[in-house]
Amino acid sequence: MPVQKISAGIYIDGSDPVRESGELTIHGRCLTFTNENREVSFSTSNIEVTFGGTAKRVAYLKDKMQGHMTLHVTDFDLFKHEAFKKHASAKGAVKERKKHHFALIFSFVALALAVLVPSYFVFVERTIVAGFIAKNVPYETEKSLGDQIFNLQFAGGSAMVDDPEIMAEFNTLIAPLLSVAEKGEYDFQVHLMKSPEANAFAMPGGHIVVLTGLIEKSDKPEELLGVLAHEMAHVTQRHSLKQIISDLSGRILFSILASGMSDLVYTIGDQGRYLLAQKYSRAQEEEADEYGFDYLLQAGISPAGLIEFFEKLKEDDMLDGIEIANLLSTHPASEKRIENLSAMMQQYKGEYAPIDFAYEDLKQKISDLED
Repeated sequence: MPVQKISAGIYIDGSDPVRESGELTIHGRCLTFTNENREVSFSTSNIEVTFGGTAKRVAYLKDKMQGHMTLHVTDFDLFKHEAFKKHASAKGAVKERKKHHFALIFSFVALALAVLVPSYFVFVERTIVAGFIAKNVPYETEKSLGDQIFNLQFAGGSAMVDDPEIMAEFNTLIAPLLSVAEKGEYDFQVHLMKSPEANAFAMPGGHIVVLTGLIEKSDKPEELLGVLAHEMAHVTQRHSLKQIISDLSGRILFSILASGMSDLVYTIGDQGRYLLAQKYSRAQEEEADEYGFDYLLQAGISPAGLIEFFEKLKEDDMLDGIEIANLLSTHPASEKRIENLSAMMQQYKGEYAPIDFAYEDLKQKISDLED
């Protein structure tokens, strides 16, 4: 039924702006706003309609000929009047409002599902929830988390290698690999830590700690770089972040889902103590192998080093179970993974020049440092 008279408001721009309420009357194609202070008429042919306010609950009508005046109404039956049936601006605005309305409904349903559905996955399928959270964590947040873990757990520790000569040589060796992996968004920072264990571990965001035992027990730089490429892949594929999140309690997971990713750093910033004991899934290890293999290819480094080192670790571990068992426990070098890497090596055959680097000198300096 056509609307004849509705409540409305008016805003008059100027040096002393005016905001008043009153009534809007429709006569043919003329809109007339009246109250005790004024009576103003507008032609519908000159009216531009927009919606605004919370959930677009207010319609704004502005006369192009009287640009300093804007009417606003909340009764949308106004647009059922004959004067607006063929009004392009009104029809377009109403259509946009309907789309917005449906979007709000969809958002509400999605939010409800986001709260209710994860309640199942948080307690039953934690890996899926961890993957969802990790995927939606902005890089800046991930980096802040990694910085916090490194600063709390490792930075400034007596075991961290800070010898300028050793670090300069080490950084020179790994620079070509870093330049490839850093083409993405990650800014890698690789640290050396004194330990007889042949191990390395990655933190969210780009921090990687290499234990000196890994260098001492490798025979050539390609072996070290192969392991480092593998660790870089754990970072870029967010495996470290996923594992840390997966280890959280259901209550904390719900807190992250409810409060948003910005609280992630403060919620799980103290989880660094789990890094050394962290175990990746078989799928994550295989994925890290593949991406690490690709980083080595891009850097012109023979991926055979990674295969040789895994084979060596597996053989030595079976013989005497020395410190290298730690690397195998956190990065199990299964026969299947070695076979997969060997198959990839056959597929991407190529000539790789030996790395021109005094690796034995670096190993001796590290050995002297530990002594």
